[in-house]
Amino acid sequence: MMIGGFTVGGAQLAKVILCGIGPSLTSVGVAGAANSTGVALLELYDFGQ
Repeated sequence: MMIGGFTVGGAQLAKVILCGIGPSLTSVGVAGAANSTGVALLELYDFGQ
């Protein structure tokens, strides 16, 4: 898995959508790409630094 990273700023709650691709990467030569994908709902919290 590779995550480039992103930052959501501000003091307000924010909703984000992330899209992961896997099986289609093998057609362009990416070795070890995920062979199946799924749907997951995650709640992320930041309790301060």
